[in-house]
Amino acid sequence: MPLPRVPSEDAPYPSRDPTDLQKHVAAFDRDGDGLITVEDTCWGLNKLGVPWVAAITGGIIVHLFSSYPSQRNWTPDPWFRIRIAGIHRVMHASDSHTWKRRGILDLGSFDNLMYGDPIEGTMTLGQVLTLWKNNHDMHDILGAIFNLGEWFVTWSALKNKDGKIKKEDLRDLFTGAYFHKVFDNPAAAKKNT
Repeated sequence: MPLPRVPSEDAPYPSRDPTDLQKHVAAFDRDGDGLITVEDTCWGLNKLGVPWVAAITGGIIVHLFSSYPSQRNWTPDPWFRIRIAGIHRVMHASDSHTWKRRGILDLGSFDNLMYGDPIEGTMTLGQVLTLWKNNHDMHDILGAIFNLGEWFVTWSALKNKDGKIKKEDLRDLFTGAYFHKVFDNPAAAKKNT
């Protein structure tokens, strides 16, 4: 039986075997250099259906809080780029608790994530908010606010005509497959003005 994959502090990216969390964010790296710029994030959020003003605001906020922890040393990046190799260090106390410390998706925790209909495998916005409320840490105020924004964008991007998100779509989002599907296929992207 092979040992579980545990990347080192400086897990190389791009690599032949990226972690699940690296795959989750890699679609935002448009030039494939292992660094996600604020512009990359704004572009990606807009492709997911977020209006430009909110995408720019969200991109700036994401990079203000995520750039420094992802760096390999104590020197901050002057352009607030996020290093994909260090993305596992961006996790915070109020996240969904579906990622292991080094960025591996914990499928058991992911399966327990669904607060919605276990038969349908769906969640409504109210159930997503319940999930957020149950996972936020009262000592991690900024992380809780950040996580609320992440879940709202997730629900907005994945909801069907009934206002529910499907477990399969959420898993695709967590593995990064959803991002590649939307970013690589312009017809799949929501139209924004």
